[in-house]
Amino acid sequence: MTTRRPLVVRLAGQVWGVAAWDAGGPIVTTTYDGEDLGTTVACAVDLAGKVLWQRRFQGHPFRPRLSGDRTAWIAHRGARGVEMSQLDSAGKTLKTIGLESHPSEVLGEFVVLPDGLMVLWTPAVRGLHARLARHDSDGSTRWSVPLPLLDISLAGFVAMLRAGEVQPSPPQPPRGVVEAGRPTALLVSGSRAAATVCCDTSGIAVTFFVDTDTGQVAGTTAPSPICEKAIAGPGEFLIGFQGYGAFHTAHYDAAGTPTQVWPTHAHMLVDAQGVVSGVESENTNSAQYFVQFGADSTVEYGAELSGYYTAYPALDSQGTAVFWRDGFLLAVDAEGALSRVLSPEGLHVDNSAYDELIIAREPEPQTVYRVRGEGGLSRVLLLEEGHVAFAQSDELIIYWQPKLGTLNDGIWPCADGGLQGNPVKSFPPT
Repeated sequence: MTTRRPLVVRLAGQVWGVAAWDAGGPIVTTTYDGEDLGTTVACAVDLAGKVLWQRRFQGHPFRPRLSGDRTAWIAHRGARGVEMSQLDSAGKTLKTIGLESHPSEVLGEFVVLPDGLMVLWTPAVRGLHARLARHDSDGSTRWSVPLPLLDISLAGFVAMLRAGEVQPSPPQPPRGVVEAGRPTALLVSGSRAAATVCCDTSGIAVTFFVDTDTGQVAGTTAPSPICEKAIAGPGEFLIGFQGYGAFHTAHYDAAGTPTQVWPTHAHMLVDAQGVVSGVESENTNSAQYFVQFGADSTVEYGAELSGYYTAYPALDSQGTAVFWRDGFLLAVDAEGALSRVLSPEGLHVDNSAYDELIIAREPEPQTVYRVRGEGGLSRVLLLEEGHVAFAQSDELIIYWQPKLGTLNDGIWPCADGGLQGNPVKSFPPT
């Protein structure tokens, strides 16, 4: 594949989320404000790299959640504590609501529902539990349910006795603070929400499957090192486990029961036929592959992949997965063939190699703090006419590859389940 060189839009700071209302853009981002980690900058950039607008809010950035009515929800801090502002496509604030919460709580994650918001609230201090709440459009609470992370342990956890004797560690409460189980802590599929809370010191987490109408907990996973997650169908989820010797993915039904397990963990994609594939992800030096999940719980291993840090892939309408890894924009087509969409020309050299470098700051360009390397990768967005976009550190990178199609119609064709970055799926009644 060949493409013209990328546009690189330098944003205000480290990027936390990228989204688009549709394939035509613009791309909406949330970032830090330079070294100010207590300010969120929301920004919109068109596919030609032009900065259309940007807004600043108090508080640590969260991912922007976009809606079908071409509005964007931005989480921030305000006079009423945690607030949500709804912006129109021109960046104008339509309304701001305060959410009912306790002073000891912080915002862990949120998603936008047709009639309000669902929020994962996490404790600010050790010894308290997280909770999941459904808020109406005015910020009031419709229901709230505690998500207790209680006795956690794993096979292989040991305790050292005074005499030097080692014995299995008994289950015990988390020693650290309970936080949102990233990278995707909250997903909603029809009548079920999957909310994951995690101990920040051990990484051990539990996913709670909650009825979206009543707030009743339908089931949970066992305490485990939970990582990647995806929506698999009405009320159904794929939950990935990686670490402490775990390396597998399980399918959970609406009752919160695991029905199938695959011996791999990946950045998952689900196409229009329900086929699951993705880029393997394991915190070891072992070989990793582009894989496909078999209907019989087997794994089909495709191209071996070098490197580790990966921009979560996106799947196009022709079945081609596109992702940034090990310094290259890569593509794996429907037949499993791996190719480079673009070499890293312009991304690891001086600024003169860029076609265009845009400083997204007001009123005048200021000092920009840049972090080179593979850290800070966002998910990949597939947009119209072969445009591919993702963020690395404080830069939004936009490629053009005309052979690529638009985003696949599957239930989970990219991270967060779609361009709008709002992992909520509704289904017609059966």
